Amino acid sequence: MALGSNASASPLTKTSSNSAKRFRAAHASFRLRMLHEQNAPVRNVEPVFMTKKRTADSKFSEFKGGDLNKYTAQSYAIRNGVEIFGANIHNEFGICGWILTILSYVLIILTLPISACMSIKVVQEYERAVIFRLGRLLPGGAKGPGIFFIVPCIDTYRKVDLRVLSFEVPPQEILSKDSVTVAVDAVVYFRISNATISVTNVEDASRSTKLLAQTTLRNILGTKTLAEMLSDREAISLQMQATLDEATEPWGVKVERVEVKDVRLPVQLQRAMAAEAEAAREARAKVIVAEGEQKASRALKEAADVIAESPQAIQLRYLQTLNSISAEKNSTIIFPFPIDLLSSLLPAQQWQRSAPAPPAPVVAHPPQQFAHSSNVSSASFFGPFANSTVVDTQMKSQKARQL
Repeated sequence: MALGSNASASPLTKTSSNSAKRFRAAHASFRLRMLHEQNAPVRNVEPVFMTKKRTADSKFSEFKGGDLNKYTAQSYAIRNGVEIFGANIHNEFGICGWILTILSYVLIILTLPISACMSIKVVQEYERAVIFRLGRLLPGGAKGPGIFFIVPCIDTYRKVDLRVLSFEVPPQEILSKDSVTVAVDAVVYFRISNATISVTNVEDASRSTKLLAQTTLRNILGTKTLAEMLSDREAISLQMQATLDEATEPWGVKVERVEVKDVRLPVQLQRAMAAEAEAAREARAKVIVAEGEQKASRALKEAADVIAESPQAIQLRYLQTLNSISAEKNSTIIFPFPIDLLSSLLPAQQWQRSAPAPPAPVVAHPPQQFAHSSNVSSASFFGPFANSTVVDTQMKSQKARQL
């Protein structure tokens, strides 16, 4: 009798234990729903959860500790495949829900093949479909790519594009760290990394990301100076990308890249900066001119030292100067001629017969205008040619002696 009583009591014991588990699960799911509606972190929830793949690891233990500051209960369950008995995430539709489901299947069978056209859906390679049945998310995550089936009467679905999208952040009036008002705009590239979370956790992921990008741009650039905005654009872009990526992760959004497009300055500040830049350019130009004059002076000094060491170089320089003067304009130049060059042109014997005794040297005086303008002597005026004779006087004396 004892054995029989124990055997007969075992089904009741199992039933009572199952009822207790269901009660605990329903209580925990109710708490999770309330926390999710209030958008509050999950804390101090009883460990009544199970996972499909594992039941005890680091991810699952986060629920026990109650330290889920970043995700709500529903997003955590969707990410990690957690089944919550009695929760809204899975297929606990109730009696009315099951009746509607059965009637829908019967209606599909009766209206074939018309209902088949309404039940078969296709999503592209870059799309995913999130299906809701009677307002509840179906297990298994998003569907696609390819063909999937829905029950027309009770199922609804939303397509999510997984391609990289972009939007422009409107120009934001920002007060920099050094109290300069600038207008800055940017462009953001993002994609949906988790289609299910992007549908269940946020109303419009694209719009929310755009609004968050505007506030993030103002917050980050408000801590930068004007010089940092103009020179460190790459660092600012990386900082914005990291901040946005962390903030949009619970929405299933992955921010790929952020670029600062333009930094517009006020007109008065632009004029002041232009004047400052022009003054800096003029200062650099003056320094360059001064350095050039210094180098030219050194070169002239070295050339003067070389010419002073060789008298022949002085004569060659003198002739070169005369050549350059005569090339510019058609002018007559009167200059003293050295007697040494004249003696080398005439034959030596004829010079000895025609000139037994050298005449007294006649010093050529400079014109009155040169003598009047510069109070110098004839020797200082003609330089090394001061002891030369006038060519015309010498030739006349030679012709007279020959006759």
